[in-house]
Amino acid sequence: MNAFKIEGYIKFEKKYIPIRKELVAKDEKDAVEKFYCLIGSNYGKKRREIRIEKIQILNPKESRNPVVMYYYKKGELNG
Repeated sequence: MNAFKIEGYIKFEKKYIPIRKELVAKDEKDAVEKFYCLIGSNYGKKRREIRIEKIQILNPKESRNPVVMYYYKKGELNG
């Protein structure tokens, strides 16, 4: 499993608001799916209202996200 950092935009009315998430996933495809699910459930947005700009593998040592830190301490993350 890897830690990913995904950056993108959410459409609110006629504006796009930037958003960034750090999450744990098996691969890039799984990370994108989790991103859509999280943003969709938290903000009530459909996939067509979410734009992904950048996906990168994150060094878990540099993350501040508690979920990423938990998996890193358990030894389940690569890196």
